[in-house]
Formats: sequence, C-alpha cells, structure tokens
Amino acid sequence: MNILSIVSGVIVFCLFIAFFIYTGINIKNSKKLKKIYKNIGWLGVALLASLFISVHLSREVHIVLSLIFVHYLKLTYSMTFILGVFFLVKKIYSKIKDFFKPKFAA
Repeated sequence: MNILSIVSGVIVFCLFIAFFIYTGINIKNSKKLKKIYKNIGWLGVALLASLFISVHLSREVHIVLSLIFVHYLKLTYSMTFILGVFFLVKKIYSKIKDFFKPKFAA
C-alpha cells in the first residue's frame, strides 16, 4: 500500500468518527431523542444479559438471540446515521437560508 491510500483512509475514518460525535452531541441536546436512546440502550443491555443467560440454556435459543442482537446493532447504527444526516442537512439548509435572507441597512 502506498502512503496516499493510508492517509486517505485515516482521513475518511476521522471524518466518520467526527460525524458520529456531531450526531451524539445533537442527540444529547434533544430531550426527546435522549430519552429514546436511553430506552434503546437499556434494551441492548437486556439483550446482552439474555445472551449471557442463553449460553447455558439452549444453543438454538442462543443463536436466535445473537441474530436479534446483531439486528439491534444494525438498527441502532442506521438510526444514528440517518439522524446525523438529518441534523447535517438541517444545519446546511439554515445556513443557506440565512445567507440569502435580505439584509437591511440600519
């Protein structure tokens, strides 16, 4: 691998992390979304606890619960990404709207 591909990969990774930090800050500032994500987090804790318990009970139950947990992770990731895109588009739209707003001299 050459240095350019490594640097571009690191830059894309850092942008991706910054995007999720930006989304997390916006979710933390919204009371409604904060409550929703808190409930989703407790659901994840309950799924993990049931996974630990199901190891000793039945292999089939454990497989089903692990598939449910994987889909839970995908859903949480997708929801966070979609909310981040929404927050980003909303901010860009407000910047463009403010830019084209007529400015009157005082």
